[in-house]
Amino acid sequence: MLGIYCAPEVRYVDHAQYIAAAFAVPENRRRADRLHAEAAFDLGRLWGAVLALGGFTDGESFVGRNLGLKSRFTEGEWTSQLISMDHDNLHIPDEEDEVFWAQGALRSAVMDEAFIRGNPRRPKQVPRSSLHFLERIYHLEYDDAADRSRRSLEAGMTTACQRTRRALAGDPRLAHLFSPDYLRHLRDWHTGRGRLLK
Repeated sequence: MLGIYCAPEVRYVDHAQYIAAAFAVPENRRRADRLHAEAAFDLGRLWGAVLALGGFTDGESFVGRNLGLKSRFTEGEWTSQLISMDHDNLHIPDEEDEVFWAQGALRSAVMDEAFIRGNPRRPKQVPRSSLHFLERIYHLEYDDAADRSRRSLEAGMTTACQRTRRALAGDPRLAHLFSPDYLRHLRDWHTGRGRLLK
C-alpha cells in the first residue's frame, strides 16, 4: 500500500503495535497521506467519468470488495494505484440508447454514492464505504479524515466530469459511440443541473 516502506525501529510485539509504529515513521506517514489522497482522487475520477456519460453501476464497481490497491512502478519508484475490479453492472450508454433518463440514472447513482462515501444523512447508507476503507488502510487518524477524503474525491470527480464532457463535445470519435439524441438529452441535463447548482 505504500510502495516504498521505512521499517520502524521497534521490536515486534503484535501486529497492531507494529503497524501503528510503522505509520508513525514520518516518511511513511507523509507517503500514506499522499497515496490516500491519490486513491480517493482516482476513485472520484472513475465516478465522475461514469456520471458525465449518464452511466451508473448500482454500486457494483464501487463496493469495497471490488476495489483494491495494486503495486505499480512509475517515475522510478514503487507506488500503489487504486483499481476497480468488477463491472458486471456498469451501464454506459451506447449508440442504441436514444434517450437519457435522468430519473433512473439518478436513482442508480445514489447507490454508487452510498458505496463510495456512505451516502451520509440519506436513507440508503453504507456504514463502511470505499472512502472509509481507504481511511482505514492508510491509518488516517485525523479529526478531519473524512473531509480529506471528500476533498480528494470531489477534486477527482470535477476533473473527470469536465474532461469527459469536453471530450464528448469536441472529439467526433467519442461522440460517434453515442446516439445524437442521447447526447442532446445528456447536454440538456448537464446544463440544467449546472444552473440548479449555482
